[in-house]
Amino acid sequence: MDPAALEREVVGRYLRGHGYETLADALVAVDQGGMFDAETFTAGLAESLRDGRFRLVLVFDAVPNELARLVAYLESATDKLLIDLIAVSAYEVDGTRLIVPQRVQAERRTLVLSAPTSVPERPEGRLSDGADEFIASIDAAQADQQALLRKLAAWAIDLKNEGLVRLSTFVGKSARHTLVPRLVDEGVGLVTLWNHDGGSISFHRSVFARRAPGSIARVEAIIAPKMIGGGNNTNEISDELLVALTDAYRKAAGRPVRRATPTSAEGPSAL
Repeated sequence: MDPAALEREVVGRYLRGHGYETLADALVAVDQGGMFDAETFTAGLAESLRDGRFRLVLVFDAVPNELARLVAYLESATDKLLIDLIAVSAYEVDGTRLIVPQRVQAERRTLVLSAPTSVPERPEGRLSDGADEFIASIDAAQADQQALLRKLAAWAIDLKNEGLVRLSTFVGKSARHTLVPRLVDEGVGLVTLWNHDGGSISFHRSVFARRAPGSIARVEAIIAPKMIGGGNNTNEISDELLVALTDAYRKAAGRPVRRATPTSAEGPSAL
């Protein structure tokens, strides 16, 4: 099976249901830091399909012994297949539900896995804490984009100073820089800020839906006709949008939302 057949016959229903044409499109949509490299992924997928090299993770409430023995047999029949069986138990402790996963393993012989015939190179890039590298990149941006990029960086720093996020910068191919304001407790962001052929913001719908669902309609009304998610981004960044995103981050962090007065737009501080 080649990648096109996999996307059409195996995961096609999922992709179509979420508005994606390819697996790469789906991964781009959830890429927080701009680190995903579609070319490398596609090459690796094609190689794994050609060689039959997979790792399968199967999750159950309970794993029957017969299934564990079957998995052990399948793994012994090839050096290219790894199967993880995970049994998940749920417990109530002082009103809190705890989910505990455990890997189930039957008796099996030790496998020595052969190396892939070739290993695609990892995408070039560098991840660092803070906003310093993102800010340093602004001087090399197009002159008409520098004010916007500084505004975005200042907005992210204001979020950090308020204790809502921690910041991380990724430097990728072609001098692409991204800055992600990540929620402190979960390490994911509602948005990613881009310095790549100009300044822009991309939105992560799954994080909005989980942490600030009440902010989706407000933000989408501002960025219309675009919608949150699906890899969408916008370079039309108003103070109104940044105020809405600040409120979304406060909701996501469980903080009270501050209402701006008619005479005081809550824009970001200057760098």
